[in-house]
Amino acid sequence: MIGRAAVLVALLAMAAASVLSVPICASPRAGEGIPFQVVGQGIQPLNYPHVVVFRNQEDWEASWRQINPLRTVPEVDFGRQVAILYRLGCRGSAGHSLAVDCLSIRGGTMYVDVTETQPGAGCMVPPTLTGPFVVISTIHWPHEVEANLRQVVKDCIP
Repeated sequence: MIGRAAVLVALLAMAAASVLSVPICASPRAGEGIPFQVVGQGIQPLNYPHVVVFRNQEDWEASWRQINPLRTVPEVDFGRQVAILYRLGCRGSAGHSLAVDCLSIRGGTMYVDVTETQPGAGCMVPPTLTGPFVVISTIHWPHEVEANLRQVVKDCIP
């Protein structure tokens, strides 16, 4: 009897874990993964990369006005969604960009897969401090959010 109870508990635990485990987005395809929408992008040099999750309108509006004071605050339905800001950190030249590839959930944490494109050989970019950021809206997520950064160098010489 104890053996059956242990098996039942193990099966329930595995089922619960599978509910909170969405596959890793190694090569995202349209319609796969967790849906998201890019609601803002820009440049704001900071010394360090980081992720900020906004779960209410007040915090979102206050932060957006600091990040991008000349643009209207993008709309996010905080009753059903969160906004996630990823800042790359300070870079020493222009020509860097960010793209969110996909979102996944593993072990109760949401992961945002982000690709940084860097200027490579032959690119004529001015030496200036830049710091790309991207903001997405996605499903309501009350738990931890982390980012995985992938870096790609794009050469300008054919």
